[in-house]
Amino acid sequence: MKNKSVKHWIILIIASFLTASVIGVMVNASGVFYTPIAEEWNELRGSVSMHGMFNLFSGAIASLFVAKVLRRYPFKALIFIGTLISSLATLLMGLSTNVLMLNILATIRGAFSSIFGIVTINLIINNWFFKYKGVALSVALSFSGIAGAIFAPVFTNLIIYIGWQKSYFVMASVIFACSLPAILIPFKLNPREEGLLPYGYEEEKVKEVNAKAIKPAENFNIFQIKFILMFIFSLFISSISAIAQHFPGYSVSISYTAAMGASMLSFAMYGNIMAKLLIGFLSDLKGPVFATATMLIVNTFSLIIILLAPSSLYLLIGSILFGSCYSVGAVGVSLLTSYYFGQENYQKIFPIVSFAGTSGNAIGLPIFGYIYDFTGSYTLVFLVSIIMNIFNVVIVIYIYNKKLKDDKIELA
Repeated sequence: MKNKSVKHWIILIIASFLTASVIGVMVNASGVFYTPIAEEWNELRGSVSMHGMFNLFSGAIASLFVAKVLRRYPFKALIFIGTLISSLATLLMGLSTNVLMLNILATIRGAFSSIFGIVTINLIINNWFFKYKGVALSVALSFSGIAGAIFAPVFTNLIIYIGWQKSYFVMASVIFACSLPAILIPFKLNPREEGLLPYGYEEEKVKEVNAKAIKPAENFNIFQIKFILMFIFSLFISSISAIAQHFPGYSVSISYTAAMGASMLSFAMYGNIMAKLLIGFLSDLKGPVFATATMLIVNTFSLIIILLAPSSLYLLIGSILFGSCYSVGAVGVSLLTSYYFGQENYQKIFPIVSFAGTSGNAIGLPIFGYIYDFTGSYTLVFLVSIIMNIFNVVIVIYIYNKKLKDDKIELA
């Protein structure tokens, strides 16, 4: 069986467009809707952004069962059903007349989008790539930033000219269109079912990687300290990433325009793209621990720059650096899970860690909105996020040292 083919790169393109659909459009470009809806309905921003929480939280819960569902039912049919219902729910969000209706539709959208969401995308890349897995995952997930950078300003302008209701109709069409390659192009979740091996697969290297796994999957339990810390790590970094959806509101709160806030969101998506490509390269070069710690430090500085920015130029610089948090939440968490717990444990552990990440983003969206509603400022949001970043650096270093000790004990 071949371990290199054109099909491997087609799979990477499919995974990239799925990322654009489920994360880039559905999540990263959604923040521009919060303020106009809140103003039209005379609601708090925190209340309106709650639908983002329901979208992410329902997706997080559903993602716990995605791997099992994908093994039991036809893969392509599931992708089609998930895409269709998610698109229809988005379209109906444009017909919403109150927060409750928006929340219900967002919950439905989140649950069904999990079928073609982050767990599925990670499984596709992990199954189809052995060599350059970090780079492949980075490329695929960078499309969340590409789509966000493109569609955040597009939707901002559409809202101005045709209203947020019809803009949701456009969003629904884009979500479905980006998922079409996965629906129309024939492929299997496991390359061996097509007579292919993962890209760059070599038996000797596989044995070497498996030998480094900390413990076999059957001995894993959720009370291990390294798992608990990894859960917290994923929760924190994804909470921080929710700040970007409030950039339009933050911009207005410090006397800039909503358009400036949309530009900040777009620049964060540009940073998202570059950081995801960089973290994959750094991971393959220096290891996932070094790559992740580097991005956490960059993100901490970005928060300080945005908070203290004396001009719009500094806001944009801080925003592009802020994109580093997406590389940690999407790529870093996946690579660290595989590194810390071994590939044999990955399919069991990653959905739970991913659940923590999605939950963190879901919780962060309304909480950050309410912090502004009740304090009149986003300052506390940035200060708390800086503290969480510092704590995450400590977690990465601690688990790394613990892994080294565990490896020495096993070799003794």
